[in-house]
Amino acid sequence: MTSEVEESFKKIIEKRNPPKAEPMVNGKSGFLYFYKDGSICYSLQCEHYFKHIIQKYNNTYKVQMPVITLHICRHTYCSNMAKSGINPKALQYLMGHSDISATLNTYTHVNLEDAREEVARLRIVQLRFYNLKWQGVKTWNLHHMLYLLRYNICHNTSIYARKQFFTGAYKARNIKKHKEMRGYVTMIKILFICHGNICRSTMSQFVFQDMVNKRGLSDHFHIDSAATSREEIGNPPHYGTVRKLKEVGIPVLSHRARQMTKADYQEYDYLIGMDSANIRNMNRILGGDPEAKVQKLLDFTERKGDIADPWYTGNFDLTYRDVSEGCEGLLHFLEEREEELKKW
Repeated sequence: MTSEVEESFKKIIEKRNPPKAEPMVNGKSGFLYFYKDGSICYSLQCEHYFKHIIQKYNNTYKVQMPVITLHICRHTYCSNMAKSGINPKALQYLMGHSDISATLNTYTHVNLEDAREEVARLRIVQLRFYNLKWQGVKTWNLHHMLYLLRYNICHNTSIYARKQFFTGAYKARNIKKHKEMRGYVTMIKILFICHGNICRSTMSQFVFQDMVNKRGLSDHFHIDSAATSREEIGNPPHYGTVRKLKEVGIPVLSHRARQMTKADYQEYDYLIGMDSANIRNMNRILGGDPEAKVQKLLDFTERKGDIADPWYTGNFDLTYRDVSEGCEGLLHFLEEREEELKKW
């Protein structure tokens, strides 16, 4: 890391309120951010802080800030480092990827404009070698190599652009639609949905997030939840959900209920409802499901059916049993169907 980043981390550690007992995860300790109860602040929780900061800024100032998350910062860092000319293997090490295809195909965003800039840079290098040549320096072989490189890039622009189009994050995520993308490492985006987004969908979000964290797959999933109604917008998870998850040792993340939108269909790869009424309302909001992204959670188990709403039944134990079984089935489905998961 740079000296500036190191200095920032040291200041954070100096100013933080040290926990009563330093937590350890997989032999690692010294975490930077904690909640008041001493639990570790995970990345998804930090993203909600980012959203709050951006919303507060945009409500105050006319010049609006774009959407910024920790994951966007991670992608931006990787792309900028790649464009700077860093050794790809060094960048893979810095990003912590086990497979370099994750570094180059998912996290590095390069487009046709970047290719043109590279060609322009090569032309400048060529001119410098021309000057050296006129000064009597024998550089024909290197000059010829640069010429061939420029020729290949310029005359294969359509192929290059097409490759970048298919390796863009928004295309790479849709594995089912784009079969040619199989073999690339991609991020899978899942949105759990129920009626109010305070009981079943939030429980599913937290349970599934805990499962992928424990399997070391957190970098390859984006998991969120939403409602079909507007009844609970802005409210935190139901106390029954919080109580049950704490009872079984699953972290409860910071979340506020929101209603799903039609735009979520393009943003997410899987939209998972809890019961038949959810599915009907989801299709009404989305205007259809042409890519078969809408599913019920228990459809990924042997016993298909609906997950009862504990807001009415009060039985959060039964809801947790169904949600856990459904999340296990969903993850097993992804491990079998998505070939890129096997390469992680």
